[in-house]
This record gives sequence, structure tokens and C-alpha cells, in this order.
Amino acid sequence: MAILAAAAETSSSSSHAAHSQQQQLASTTCKAPASSSSSSEEPNKGVRHLCERGVTALPPRYVLPPSDRPAPPAAPRGIPVIDMARLRSTAPSERAAELARLDAACRDLGFFQAVNHGAGDKARAMLDVAARFFALPFEERAAHMSPDIRAPVRYGTSFNQLNDGVLCWRDFLKLLCNPARLDDVLPSWPHNPSDLRYIRWQCYLLVLSCH
Repeated sequence: MAILAAAAETSSSSSHAAHSQQQQLASTTCKAPASSSSSSEEPNKGVRHLCERGVTALPPRYVLPPSDRPAPPAAPRGIPVIDMARLRSTAPSERAAELARLDAACRDLGFFQAVNHGAGDKARAMLDVAARFFALPFEERAAHMSPDIRAPVRYGTSFNQLNDGVLCWRDFLKLLCNPARLDDVLPSWPHNPSDLRYIRWQCYLLVLSCH
């Protein structure tokens, strides 16, 4: 599964969540406005739609209750750096040491920065096509909206925006990449941008080659 996400005030090219066959690529949409309970916009249409409508106050559904907000960290922590070349090393001790660092990063933080992955050009192409998808008119993006969280192609703003109490300040496009079902799901991938299917598939093959 691949997830292309447009997140407010963030961008990422080589920081990866530790999920099997899943990638998160982010591009800036708009800055999160100040919180207010007076917004009448429809959050289920997504963050990009709110920004395009000129929202000036954060809708209540995007605001965590104070009791659920994480406490600030006691001390700043750096982002763990994982060397993909060391993970592919033929030296058992070198590979084991890097695997231990990867395990710690996934357990302690849930994300890391990958270096020496050889995906620079493909990652930049994926970021570019993702930005162009999220810049499409709302009607084109909305064609891929679905209340079914198991849908092979799904555009939305939260995992289950009909039931989630608090929504994430970001939009995403989920594409199922299961090779066993590829012939069934590939025709449902977006046609626009025209190069999205090719670039996404090239990135997926690169991920498989690293396993």
C-alpha cells in the first residue's frame, strides 16, 4: 500500500514510517489557522478544500481535546539515521548493528531518516507527482473519496473521517500495491496526473528490491 499525503507545513523525502509496503510522501498545502469553533466549512472534504475556500479558523474536528494532547518532550531528540547500504552489507556484524538501530528507531519513535537508499531521483519524482495530484481541482480529487477504509484507492483526510472524533490536518491518497491484485486495482488508480501510475509503480518496484 502507498499513501501520498499532503500535510500542512511539512515536507519529507527520506523520512519513513516503519510500515510494511507503505510510504508516506508529504507536500505543503496551507498553514493551519488558529483554532475556532465558528468555522462552518465541511472538514470531510479535506484540508486542501478548506484552504481553497479561504478558511481562517481551524474547524473543531481538527482540534485535540487538551487531555489528549501529547506532553512536550523532556529534551529534544534527533531523528535516527538509518544507512540502507549497511542494511545490505554482506558483513554480518555491520548488518546486525544497523538492524538494531532500525529496531530502536521503530520502537522508540516510529520513524527515521534513510540514507544511501539510491531512491533520490524516484523519490523526487514521487514528491512532484504527488504535489500535482493534490493541486488538481477538488472535483477530480473527490472522485477518489470513499467511506470504505479498505478501498484499493482512497482519497481523504483521516483514516475514517466519518467516525474519527478528531481529524488529521492533512489529506492523503491511498493506492493498494499488492502484486497479487495489481491487475484488478491498477485500472482504478488516478489517470491524472498522467504519469502518476508509472512513477508510483517504479517506486514500488524499488521498495521491493530493497527487501
